[in-house]
Amino acid sequence: MQYKPDLKPFKDLPAPPLFNGAPSVVSVLWISNFQFAAFYRNRTQPDQSPVLVIINAAKNEPIHFINYNDVTYGSTGFRFPQFYFHHLPQWNVIFISSGNSVEVAVLHLTGDGKTWEHWMMADSSRVEMPLSATHNETYPLGMALDFSSQLQV
Repeated sequence: MQYKPDLKPFKDLPAPPLFNGAPSVVSVLWISNFQFAAFYRNRTQPDQSPVLVIINAAKNEPIHFINYNDVTYGSTGFRFPQFYFHHLPQWNVIFISSGNSVEVAVLHLTGDGKTWEHWMMADSSRVEMPLSATHNETYPLGMALDFSSQLQV
């Protein structure tokens, strides 16, 4: 549901046809006035991994859903799913991390302006959480990007 600044309902977007009609929104990224990224999970089967859906809801056009499945390759069951988005419109890129995954997914906007491409990084260039001092996996509690220089200016 979209609301106006005075909190009056403006637009009601239906849920995508996932999970036999039992989807629940976990996290949403507002990309533009007509495009959203949302993670949905199955209310009736919470042990299933949430899936990323890009929603294209342009005015006077039918709503179009693109299912990207689980782009962060997260595990399920040990804590409630939480996703963190960082959108860089000047690069046409979205970084996505999950509280249940050690990987960060990268999506890039294609030339049509509606479809996002999931970049599969090589093992040597993947963004991953570091191991702990005892060599156990770590999981994010948030996400930020640092654009500072590595070289002295």
